[in-house]
Amino acid sequence: MKTTLLSCTRPATALCLFMLAGSLSSSEVAAQDSLCDPTLERNTAARPHDYQFRGDRCEGIYAADVSGQALWLASLTERFDAYAFNYEPLMVRWDAPGSAAVRLRGHGIRQGLFFRMDSQIEAGSGLYEWNSELLAVREIAQEDLGIIAWTEGAGGTDLLIPVRVSQGTVAQAEERTYRVVVMPNVRLQEVYITLAPVEAAGQRPSGEFLRNREPLGQRLYATQRPIVIEIADPGAAGVYYLEVTGVRADGGSATLDPVWIYLAGA
Repeated sequence: MKTTLLSCTRPATALCLFMLAGSLSSSEVAAQDSLCDPTLERNTAARPHDYQFRGDRCEGIYAADVSGQALWLASLTERFDAYAFNYEPLMVRWDAPGSAAVRLRGHGIRQGLFFRMDSQIEAGSGLYEWNSELLAVREIAQEDLGIIAWTEGAGGTDLLIPVRVSQGTVAQAEERTYRVVVMPNVRLQEVYITLAPVEAAGQRPSGEFLRNREPLGQRLYATQRPIVIEIADPGAAGVYYLEVTGVRADGGSATLDPVWIYLAGA
C-alpha cells in the first residue's frame, strides 16, 4: 500500500516538521518499525529535526556516532550532482538486478554531522524522489553527504548498487565511472584496493582480478576524512567483489568488510 507523503509549505518551518512527524497511523507505525534504525542513539529531548519517521523514509539528526569500525563504507555512486537548497526533490536512480526491494541510505560524512536517512523502495522502480526539505533546512550540501543502496543478493548477502543523484532529469553519461567513498576512524599511511568479478554476491574471487591489492597512492589519509576510490566501467555487467584494506599510521591494519557490488556496465 502506498504511503501518503507528508509535506510542509516552503520553506518548511521547524514546527511544521515536528507536527508532521508526530501524526502517525497504525500502518505508518508499522512502516516506521521497518525503516527506522533502532540502533541509532537519539537525542534525549525531542526536536523537530531529529531522526524519525517522515512518511516514506526515516530521516534526521541523531545524537552521536558510536561506530567502532576503523573503516566504513560511506557512499557508492555513479553520479552525484551538487544541488541547491530550493526544496526541489533529489532524484535518486539506479540499475538493479533481480526482484528484491532496494534499501537506500544517506548519511553525513562531514565531521560532527550526525545525519541519517533510511528508505525502502519496491522492486522494479529504479527511482526514488527524496524530499529535500530537511537537507535544505539544515544546509546539508552534496559534499557533506554519502549515499548507498543495496538489495538482497544470492544467499541473502547484501548486494550494493551504485546510484545516480540529481535535482531534475539528467542525461545518461556515455561512460560510467563509479565513485566509492570510505571513511577512516584512524589515520592511515596507505590504502589498498582489490576488485574482481564473481558469479554471485557472497563469493570470493577465484580467477581474474581487475585490481589486486593496488595501492591508492594518496598523500594523506586523515581521520574522518573521505577516501575516494574511482572505479572505471569494467564493460561487462555483473557482480564484483571489492576489498579495501589500510595500513594504519601506528603500524596496525584496518580492513573494510568485503562488499559485493552490481555494476550495470556500458
